[in-house]
Amino acid sequence: QCEAWAIHIKLEEFEMPRPMTHDLLLNVIRRLGGEVERLLIDDLWNNTFYAKICINTGEEVVEIDCRPSDGIALALRAEVPIVVADAVMEEGRWPTAEEQEEEQDEEEGIE
Repeated sequence: QCEAWAIHIKLEEFEMPRPMTHDLLLNVIRRLGGEVERLLIDDLWNNTFYAKICINTGEEVVEIDCRPSDGIALALRAEVPIVVADAVMEEGRWPTAEEQEEEQDEEEGIE
C-alpha cells in the first residue's frame, strides 16, 4: 500500500513537506553521481513481476533488482521510461472478453 500511495501522490502532483522514501532514494542516487535511466520490468514468474532499475554511473549502467511498485515510484520521480519486456506483456495481459468467451466455448465443446 505504501508504494501505491507513493505512486499516487506523484501522479497527482501532491507536494510533500519532506522527502518520502522514493524521493530520498533518487536524491541519494543523484548526489552520488548516478542518474536513473529507466525501469525495466523484465520477468513474470509464479504470478510475480520482477524489475530492475537501471542507473547510469557515468562509467557503466548498473541494473538493480527491485519490486516493480518501488521501481515505478522511483521512475515517475526521475521522469524516465518504464519499459516492459514483450514476453511479460504477453504473459501478464488479461484476455479480452472475446477471448474469454472463445475459451469458455472451447471448454464446453461449442464451436
